[in-house]
Amino acid sequence: MSVTKLTYFLERLSQEERDDFRGNLVRKPGKRDEILSQLVEILMEGEAENEEIYAQLYPDREYSEKQMRNLRSELFSRLTDYLSNRLFEESTEKVLFVARVLNQLKVVQHFPAVVEKYMRREENDTLSLERADLNNRLKEEFLEYQISIQGRKGLPLNELMEGTEEAFVARVLYQAIAYQESVRIYPGFAAEPPLILLDSILEKLREGAWQHSRLVGIYYGLYQLVTEPEKVEGFFRVKEMLGAYGGLIEKREAFHIYTAVLNYLARRRNSGYEEVFPEIFLLYQEMLNRGLLLEDNVFNAWHFKSIVSTAIRLEKFAWALDFIQIYGPQLSAQFQANTVNYSRGMIAYYQNRFEEAETLMNKVLEDFSDPFFGLDARSYLLRIYYETGNVTGQDALLNSFRLFLTRHQDLLPDRLENYKEFIRFFRRLVALPPDKPGRAEKLRQEILDSPRQAGRDWLLQKLERFLK
Repeated sequence: MSVTKLTYFLERLSQEERDDFRGNLVRKPGKRDEILSQLVEILMEGEAENEEIYAQLYPDREYSEKQMRNLRSELFSRLTDYLSNRLFEESTEKVLFVARVLNQLKVVQHFPAVVEKYMRREENDTLSLERADLNNRLKEEFLEYQISIQGRKGLPLNELMEGTEEAFVARVLYQAIAYQESVRIYPGFAAEPPLILLDSILEKLREGAWQHSRLVGIYYGLYQLVTEPEKVEGFFRVKEMLGAYGGLIEKREAFHIYTAVLNYLARRRNSGYEEVFPEIFLLYQEMLNRGLLLEDNVFNAWHFKSIVSTAIRLEKFAWALDFIQIYGPQLSAQFQANTVNYSRGMIAYYQNRFEEAETLMNKVLEDFSDPFFGLDARSYLLRIYYETGNVTGQDALLNSFRLFLTRHQDLLPDRLENYKEFIRFFRRLVALPPDKPGRAEKLRQEILDSPRQAGRDWLLQKLERFLK
């Protein structure tokens, strides 16, 4: 039997892929599909002439050359569709590469099977900056294909230009958000955002342009959260959009979008708005349900700690313990012990089990490689020593905490200043005389006026007895 395109591709499928392909053929049972599945099996058994193959497929019929050609042609078409779908699922970049090669080889009869179906699906089912860029490049290749078969008359140039413009606008907004976040973390990062056409884009958005674009809508909403945090209605617009089509956003991009919304809520919380905790908890539940917090089956440690902290603030202690048990084993080996010990230590502290909390936080301090957990564990140990009246431990830790901050000047400036301020306010708290409510009130006002938030709620709570 001569090697045809059909047998060439079938022979290069793995056994798993071959079984999967045959399963796809008979997914909706029908006589024709069963015949095609049987044809795959016969072709893979070895050389056979068409007459022999036909006799196995139709033992009670006279051989028909035309029907045999039709069967082979249909099977090849189904196989190319199957391989295309596998390619789509694996990599958009590979789809683009195949499209370019097919154009260069002028094999236009196969182009729609590789690209057209994918493009229709992507426009409706996936939201992503990366996919938007790639889809526009695919449309350019598809345009070249159309030129090759029908010339330039009646080509969908407007559609291509609109898609390119939409992706560009979303990308500019994305960069503007990243710039604003950088300025917040590193004050003085730059005087003006180096983004061409940003002002013009914002003006058009305020006039109602690109309202049809879900991708632009998401990133414009996020931009407003970053630049106009006082307008709470912006949060509810973004929340509504995530509820409507957040499930269509690619996982990696969805992770960053949800994180941006969580950062906004954290800033609201730091401004004194306690009502954000239920919203934070709901967002985290959405991320858990979509598997956004797992990358290569490893759980994000920063979000793990934040989830437990949020659950504690809502007094969902049993839920937090179940969460630690389920997802703790999925933390990376580098962060697992510290994250689990710290999280259990927080729960013990808020349930007034101070001895257990102290033991767990000290375990965290045994690992010198992670300064972030070291900072947070020390702040909790100071509170534990204050609650239990351990003045000796308290004084020793205050001195070692200050030295720890001095040694780690490489940490983010905002984080360093937060803990320096906490130490300063803590020292003044423990030095307050019980009969001087005026000094306590002055300290309380300074804490309220400070932009730094580490330990703020706890400090204000401990000041209450002096004010009474």
